Amino acid sequence: MSGLVTRILKRVIAMAPTVVAMWALFTMEQNGTWPPEMPYRDVLTIAVLGAALALSFVLYSWLRPWES
Repeated sequence: MSGLVTRILKRVIAMAPTVVAMWALFTMEQNGTWPPEMPYRDVLTIAVLGAALALSFVLYSWLRPWES
């Protein structure tokens, strides 16, 4: 049972940067801080999500035990 909990916890930790980035972009849109008329909004959105996905990948790779 503890092995299952550990695996789930590692996956949740690895997904956290992506979820936080998506939540931050959504919150900025709702508050009006990130208006659609903002110049280069699409490029910044892709950069933020790309960085979050890369960090999630690195975290998952680091937390995942190496299998033979």
